[in-house]
Amino acid sequence: MHYTRSEAHTLTVDGWKHLGDLQMKNSELPQVFIAMWFDEKGSMDAVRDSIKQAVEEAGYIPIIIDEKEHNNQIVPEILYEIQNSKFVIADLCGHRNGVYYEAGYAKGLGKEVILTCRKTDFQSRHFDVAQQSIVVYEDEKDLRKKLLRRIEVSVGRRK
Repeated sequence: MHYTRSEAHTLTVDGWKHLGDLQMKNSELPQVFIAMWFDEKGSMDAVRDSIKQAVEEAGYIPIIIDEKEHNNQIVPEILYEIQNSKFVIADLCGHRNGVYYEAGYAKGLGKEVILTCRKTDFQSRHFDVAQQSIVVYEDEKDLRKKLLRRIEVSVGRRK
């Protein structure tokens, strides 16, 4: 059977129930995708640890792609993990295009995206996110505290 754009479609009661079940499953996802700069010099290690601590303290599982064992191409694996995450944290330090891309992809999927940025990098943020509320932090201790608070008010703690 061939459908044209002018034909209407209806959703049955079972279809609505299935849609509700899918939405419920999304709200129960335990993982959080973390998009950030992978600095080879290790200058982002303490930031990474602080983000992971805040995520775990809120009851979620942090997913950072370079810590995941897989045998796939990297971009499809990143997209897969974002799709299977309750929300995304994107740290803007270093202003990496990939981080902005991953945050935008998550937004396009309707995911909550929490943006973070070190105070020293904040003035260089891209204009596309300049209007958004960004967790601006002084140091890693400040980041963990502020990020945990933002997770609690944005998506809540996981039970």
